[in-house]
Amino acid sequence: MKNNILMGCAMAALLAGCNSVPTGGDMDLKLADFGAVGDGKTDDIAALVKALDALGNAGPGATLHFEAGKVYKLGVRDDSVYQIDLQELKHVTVDGHGSMILVDPKQAYIRIRRCEGVTVKNLLLENDPLSYTQGEIMATNPEEGWFDIKLMDGYCEFPTDEELATVRPFWPWGAVLDPQERRIRPGMVDHVFTERFEKTGDRTVRLFTKENYKQHISNFRKGDVYFQPLYWNAVERLEGLGMHVSYDASANIIVSQSADCEIENVTMYSGRSAMTSRVEFNTGRITFDGFQVRHRPGFDDRVVTNWRDGMHCKDNRVGPLIENCYFEGMLDDSINIASDTIMVAEVLGENQFRFCNWRGLLTWHRDICAVREGDQFMAYFPPTGEVKGPYTVVKMDEEHPEIITLDQPIEGIVTGQVRAQIDGKATQFYNLNAVSRGFIVRNNTFDKQRRDAMRTRGYDGLIEGNTVRNLAAEGIYLSNEMGNFYEGPFPQNVTIRNNHFSNMHREIIKLQSKTATEPLPLMKNIVVEGNTFVSRVEKPVIIRNVENVTLRNNSFKNEAGEPLKNPVSMHHVKGLVEE
Repeated sequence: MKNNILMGCAMAALLAGCNSVPTGGDMDLKLADFGAVGDGKTDDIAALVKALDALGNAGPGATLHFEAGKVYKLGVRDDSVYQIDLQELKHVTVDGHGSMILVDPKQAYIRIRRCEGVTVKNLLLENDPLSYTQGEIMATNPEEGWFDIKLMDGYCEFPTDEELATVRPFWPWGAVLDPQERRIRPGMVDHVFTERFEKTGDRTVRLFTKENYKQHISNFRKGDVYFQPLYWNAVERLEGLGMHVSYDASANIIVSQSADCEIENVTMYSGRSAMTSRVEFNTGRITFDGFQVRHRPGFDDRVVTNWRDGMHCKDNRVGPLIENCYFEGMLDDSINIASDTIMVAEVLGENQFRFCNWRGLLTWHRDICAVREGDQFMAYFPPTGEVKGPYTVVKMDEEHPEIITLDQPIEGIVTGQVRAQIDGKATQFYNLNAVSRGFIVRNNTFDKQRRDAMRTRGYDGLIEGNTVRNLAAEGIYLSNEMGNFYEGPFPQNVTIRNNHFSNMHREIIKLQSKTATEPLPLMKNIVVEGNTFVSRVEKPVIIRNVENVTLRNNSFKNEAGEPLKNPVSMHHVKGLVEE
């Protein structure tokens, strides 16, 4: 693994508008004027914080300019987990001009919160040190449930017991990947939970899996690479910053409660142990244009870019625009567009309830609340599949916004808390004003990675002109979720058009209403047209329990170039149109 921190900045020349910085006017601020050095060694975080404060004070129209070709090493901020932290600003810009920020893995990269018209563009994002480690598999023992790895040069040691005691939970999660393919081989388990590990020698570790993962060890090969995220933030620190440990620290880039904001020509080579980006509770269009998550040039031994989602889009009143982007190397879905399920923790009256969101929180505040007075809800009763509503929110308690009054009573409510309620009986509520209506996923490329390219549950969406290749899972998966995740609702009015799919391990498109009984086609009005499928499976398209599906002008071939005879598997499909 190469250690030259300046490698990769040649990418700057590829970014639009990187080569010149305006020199005049009070509205153009230079990071260098606040003391930033940009030599990749000096800690420039204090200078950046001062510059961001000045940007906020300058007001609408102001731009903070980094210097092209520089590497800004950024240490830990005392006041925030986010290095570029933009809150309650209007119409300001941060322009990296192709420079790199080299960030301590305790920190996330960018937060845009309660903003309007804010843009961050032309930046390269990298961690130093990396927020994960990886090692080559040396030996396996499925009977005893362990496998040995040797940590690769340039990657961190496993944490000590003392270090593990301070960090947030869920540490023992990893994955085994083929180092040449940079993805999981067909038939391999897509993640591994371990119970404990032992350091057996100089940079060698023995990992003991949980009981239900022992059976998968026989599929591991000598020379495969085991990837292990590391958690760098102490719970005490996050709580001291007033952050909810399992949620607020969950993204490298987060855009929330904002409108008309953009991430443009930003490339992320690695990230802290969290999802890549989160887009949530926004009231207007959020655009990711030219956003890239990709392997850093010259670092060919890396098997993963980031261990979680590429873009996790939740509870937005207007769907995001994601175009001209590139996603590879992540260990979860590139794009997930959904609304969080809400359940009733307590019935307070015939039309008044204490709601509970997916985090199991019984006390809400405005940062985690997607509900507004006037919103309309549907109520879904999983045991029967009955859908009721819409119900209008007529009142929210000022001190406790989770206490909601609806315009009419609802009978038959089954209470529950999302994370604890795993039997599928609790009544599910979905805010129809926060289903990412009008989302657009256009002209993007999805390459080698562990999971799906796109999981969408939104309404009135367009998935168009994308290239999807080399994935270990599905290309497009339209479905609600059940079990422990509770993501929904049931997608409606979505067009999947002019996309190209190739070299996929599994089925390419899945359309499915997940309900306790069938037929119950709660997903409706899906158009699949003009797409090209090059498939290694006989039926690359699965449609189950859906109403009003149009299949038009699609091309289906196997990897030898021969047409597929029956490429679509259908079950309980109502209102099918094939052209």
